Amino acid sequence: MASVTITLTLHSGDTVVVEGTSFGTTKNGTAWRAGVTHAGNWCDVFEIRDFKIQRVFIYLDPDYAGADTARYPWLNKDN
Repeated sequence: MASVTITLTLHSGDTVVVEGTSFGTTKNGTAWRAGVTHAGNWCDVFEIRDFKIQRVFIYLDPDYAGADTARYPWLNKDN
């Protein structure tokens, strides 16, 4: 389960940018919350033409559990 809050919306021409935060719990029970854990901040960029989304770019950290410590050692709680 997750909850999302939109914190900023910008638009210029055909481009819309939406920024926000989220919190929730993964399937294995690991909780995340923007501002508390490393995960939870996100930004989506939409290109809209003729009232339809033409392209979308999604920026977020997919490792909500912080388990990828082999590539990102600063996530290791033992350090």
